[in-house]
Amino acid sequence: MRAVPWKTSLADRTKAALGEVPAYVRRARNLERNLDALFARGAKRYEGIMRFVAMRQREGRSEAVVRGTIERCNARWRRWVEADDRFARINAEIAAYNEYYPEERQAALKHVPLDQVTFEPRAPLGPDDLYARFPFATATS
Repeated sequence: MRAVPWKTSLADRTKAALGEVPAYVRRARNLERNLDALFARGAKRYEGIMRFVAMRQREGRSEAVVRGTIERCNARWRRWVEADDRFARINAEIAAYNEYYPEERQAALKHVPLDQVTFEPRAPLGPDDLYARFPFATATS
């Protein structure tokens, strides 16, 4: 069965034309996979830590107990986010993507002028990106 062109991704059409996925596509896919994995690990860890806050609030514990739980959970979350080199690795990938994208893309798609393709470099990732997605716990009334 023959693939319908408009249902085939650009990467697959490029691969069919060139025989392999271009370097800029491989680099972008790898970066996206690693970002997705970081945020998935963050979500799992965040839920594991913050469930104690929800549990204490549901139990109707005193305000002091809930506040102490929130402080401990927020400290654990901060330690996890800022604990290792996860941002250094991801940011090295982002820097490589930003640096090599124009050349790799041009090498793969010579017939498309560079000035006709918009490229916005990716910003480096930091703890604030995780905190924005998974905020610190606060007391609920």
